Amino acid sequence: MAAFTARDLAEFDDIAVNLVVDPTMGFSTHKMNAKFRPVRNDVEELRRIVDDYQKTHRIDDALARLFDGKWASKFFVGKTENQIGAFREHVARYLRMFNPRAGFRIVPSRRYSQENHLGAKIIATRHWTKGDKMTMLAGVIATMTEEEERTLLKPGINDFSVMFSTRKHCSQLWLGPAAYINHDCFPTCSFIATDRDTACVKVLRNMEPGDEVTCYYGSDFFGVKNEDCECVTCEKRKTGAFKKKKTGGNSGERKPHYSLRHTEKRLKRIKIDSTDDDASWLDALRDDERCRECDDGAEKKRKARRRKGKIDCAPAERQQPPRLRFDPDIFDAEIEPATSRAIDVERKDSSPMLLLQ
Repeated sequence: MAAFTARDLAEFDDIAVNLVVDPTMGFSTHKMNAKFRPVRNDVEELRRIVDDYQKTHRIDDALARLFDGKWASKFFVGKTENQIGAFREHVARYLRMFNPRAGFRIVPSRRYSQENHLGAKIIATRHWTKGDKMTMLAGVIATMTEEEERTLLKPGINDFSVMFSTRKHCSQLWLGPAAYINHDCFPTCSFIATDRDTACVKVLRNMEPGDEVTCYYGSDFFGVKNEDCECVTCEKRKTGAFKKKKTGGNSGERKPHYSLRHTEKRLKRIKIDSTDDDASWLDALRDDERCRECDDGAEKKRKARRRKGKIDCAPAERQQPPRLRFDPDIFDAEIEPATSRAIDVERKDSSPMLLLQ
């Protein structure tokens, strides 16, 4: 099937979310179209369709019921077979989130002020072991033309899932169920490529039912050194947005809470290159550096041990996951050694990244 265009992906994702996610959540989640109007308002029927799918696992029956009505006939007018097939598959991705065998579920989240404390998150519903793949937690990426970037994006409104590829010198759109995954400075998962324009999730450390599925966006994604980060880890460590800031001086000027809402700034911060012409966004998933900003204290202790001539070995429970750059060029192809599918990554002290909501 042909890859999505950014315009198709934005349109298909808004409708899929309206049909599947919003009715089960009880409120409207993120949309690319700021003026989106629901294609179906019969919320109770939509909720029943999802509930029935959870019991029967018959995805074709669920899709047929979702596409029933005048809205579908009008929507499919002028669409090619490839577009209709791509739309159908995208809606199916969201339905699979509610398959009892998926091992995760989407639930409301009131953590982030950027979302006015009403957003979504993904949590595990069963035990997951390091190395497991959440194949039903998938996402799709599409390259944006300059015209699409001008007409589709509204800074601070719908730029929640936009990335920039320095190899192609263009913006790229990342949407789908995996776009609901939130950031954490000590993530439980990472993204891995499943195809040229799709990815799923790989578990970095053992997870219990109720644990949130999180990924690492980068060390400067939420302001300088993630000073505005509101993740659980930052709250526990009193860092990021939870760090006590010094007052006085020029404190009258209010800083924007999340720099990711400023598209131009964010796109300029993201620096990554790939050598694979056919898979610009999925070859550079892994950086061998550790997530040093997650545990500066542990790093200092290791340096002290080296100076004393002791073995440079941190306790297993203190080891940090690999630093991930949430950028279209950085999805993990299987977390293999650097000699396998190696790419050139522009290394800097900061490694900004993407998203969510």
